[in-house]
Amino acid sequence: MNRFLILLILLPCTLQAKRFSIKSPDKTIQLTLELTNGHLSYKLTKDNRLLIDHSGLGINTTKADFKTFKYVKHSTQSENKTWQPVWEQFNEINNHYNQLSIHLSDRSDKKNQMCFRVRVFNDGIGFRYELLNANRKTVKITNETTEYAFTAPVAGYSPNGESIPIGPNLRSIERLKTPFVMDNHLGYAIAIHEADLVNYSYMNLHKKASNRLAIGISPSTVSIPFKTPWRTIQVTKDLGQLVTSSLILNLNPPCNRSNFSWVKSGMATNECRLWGAKLENGFRYGKNQETFKRLIEFAQSNRLEYIMVDSGWYGNQWDKESDPLTPRQMNDSKTAASFYHGDAKEIDKLRGIIDMPALIDYGKAHSVGVIIYTNDLLRRNHGMAYLEKVFATYQKWGAKGIKYGFMREKDPQKKVQITRSIIQLCAKYHLLVNFHDGPVHPTGERRTYPNIITREFGHAQFDGAKTFTASGFLRTIFVNGVAGPIDYMNGFFDIESNAVKDRFQVREQLQSTVVAEAARTLIGSYGLTVLSDHDAAYNKKADLFQFIKACKGNWDETIVLEAQMGRLATFARREDNKWYIASHVSEAGAHITIPLHFLSDGKHHATIFTDGNRTSFIRNREKYKAKKQTVTPQTELQFKVPPGGGVCIIID
Repeated sequence: MNRFLILLILLPCTLQAKRFSIKSPDKTIQLTLELTNGHLSYKLTKDNRLLIDHSGLGINTTKADFKTFKYVKHSTQSENKTWQPVWEQFNEINNHYNQLSIHLSDRSDKKNQMCFRVRVFNDGIGFRYELLNANRKTVKITNETTEYAFTAPVAGYSPNGESIPIGPNLRSIERLKTPFVMDNHLGYAIAIHEADLVNYSYMNLHKKASNRLAIGISPSTVSIPFKTPWRTIQVTKDLGQLVTSSLILNLNPPCNRSNFSWVKSGMATNECRLWGAKLENGFRYGKNQETFKRLIEFAQSNRLEYIMVDSGWYGNQWDKESDPLTPRQMNDSKTAASFYHGDAKEIDKLRGIIDMPALIDYGKAHSVGVIIYTNDLLRRNHGMAYLEKVFATYQKWGAKGIKYGFMREKDPQKKVQITRSIIQLCAKYHLLVNFHDGPVHPTGERRTYPNIITREFGHAQFDGAKTFTASGFLRTIFVNGVAGPIDYMNGFFDIESNAVKDRFQVREQLQSTVVAEAARTLIGSYGLTVLSDHDAAYNKKADLFQFIKACKGNWDETIVLEAQMGRLATFARREDNKWYIASHVSEAGAHITIPLHFLSDGKHHATIFTDGNRTSFIRNREKYKAKKQTVTPQTELQFKVPPGGGVCIIID
């Protein structure tokens, strides 16, 4: 196999070597590049401490399109601008970096040219290969040779599909997904990921030695000129700063805000976990028009922006004959009984044909938008043109967005291409999009297309098949959550009766407390928060529900006050003049202190929710207490939080 562009290996320094060095704006991070005999390597320091030693860079192709390069020129550039996102964790984001661009040409063929571009921020770096010209119009990239030679053994955490992130012991693991997070590497939190992923295979990491990782991709055929995704290395003092970093966002192209004025973050209710739930007044939730109208009325009364109609509304989602444009009866009772482990006769009583245009009109009359499920089987059977016809019809009906499920493309580059096409189609027809079921990981594209409101990058809690444990949740937010917002679907209030016997979609008992559930909605979600419990549960705990209702996904400011992988998270988010604080602990429980130094001067009114006496994630889970307290910026609140429990605070 031939080396493409720059084959980067560790070589001894010679007289032919050229060195380039660039620092972050605050001068705490320094990237050094060395070009020796046409080969390039890099090293990275933070606070004058070497974190990554000489590491190779490069790309392989099937043909010798590019050979050894020689230096042509280099240039530097700086940017320091602030931009306003459509929705985010902050109302303003600073894009401040120093940039180095090194232009190279092939020693034997000047037509083969590239630019290696790197940007250094105060909290990390991003670099990419830009193929500028070649003897061929297309190139098949078979792999990258980008490496990370850390100066200490690698221990960290990797996303693990719909299971809890793996780590920190990686001795038996050869392949890792990104973002790969090291929460204490020589005193720093470090994350390896990518940004601006377009028309290219998503990346994985392979262990080459105890201290060395290398990028792995599936073959990708690209047209020249071409820019690879940015390879990102975030370096911060703690995990909390990784989660609030805007580095990945800043490496994506901006959008024209006026083109996305229709995008609105918010909160939605969802019926999946409700199916079969019985209320005291005799009402039983189903997958039928009556249930969805009830959810719309509940959303209106609580000023929630959306309801989400999940799978099955246009027939069995796995039936090739099912079509959103000609909806049929809900999943046949036999199929549903097998899938949901319920009684077919009982299920049959609780399903019905959904008149989606009428339901959307009902939502409009109540100022509630409708987000509707679409299975990728539709595209696979009928093609992208037909999917566009469906989206155009959704817009005509007045739908606000889609939940997109089960895109089972085996080829990574094709999956990335399809994902981008669906996002673009949804933008064209003014639809939000929420990807579920093994989506491509987030790479900051929400800056370019803010209609990509969230995705299930992990495993949503709503179906109960792999319910988040407290420690599992506290890993996921500090690993998967580094990439962007995730549709966790937390916020359950009816926990004690949340049993398999009544609800067909529930597979196991929820391991949480009601205060912890409220805390998870603030800690884990922004953009779109999706709730899956019933209106009676929320109405019964209306005071605590006030906290959840604030989590509309568009914040003015976010601070992570405490971040311990798998053990503890305390987040503070501000909207206008109100602060909302949430803390969640693992099954071990914890004594925690919450400082309020970020408040403005003077006295403030705090409403504090804590778990009740003898409460934990396995007993008395719905017991909680509420109290009022006057606080100042000098106040430090102290709590003994029970196993798997939480604390929620509203300050105005």
